[in-house]
Amino acid sequence: MGDWMTVTDPESKNICQYTSETKMSPSSLYSQQVLCSSIPLSKNVHSFFSAFCTEENIEQSISYLDQELTTFGFPSLYEESKGKETKRELNIVAVLNCMNELLVRQRKNLLAQENVETQNLKLGSDMDHLQSCYAKLKVRVTPTCIPVPLLCN
Repeated sequence: MGDWMTVTDPESKNICQYTSETKMSPSSLYSQQVLCSSIPLSKNVHSFFSAFCTEENIEQSISYLDQELTTFGFPSLYEESKGKETKRELNIVAVLNCMNELLVRQRKNLLAQENVETQNLKLGSDMDHLQSCYAKLKVRVTPTCIPVPLLCN
């Protein structure tokens, strides 16, 4: 579990506490902060949901992205520490390579999605055509009901 942090807004004197649990994204932390205070969103923040990284949480944002990316098999965004340094340096080459790989994957996913949607439309059209053919053949094959008189003695 993470540490509890107290945030005080100097203008409104509102106090907010939230936890910085490791698996929580910086945007979640930010949204918790906004939810418990009554201050309006600043003009620098695009909207409540799009504020992932702000000037106040850059380190937490990078750390969270590093955690998520390494979970998916990407290399760490930080330089390998050569000693017992507490401050890890950001590896710009790793960041750019991860961004490029994510963009390539997104393009592939969009192309695959487009292909699946096209195939789905074709299959739907084929299904409509087959149902129409089935209905026509059923009409042609179904014998006309002619009443046959019963012979009774």
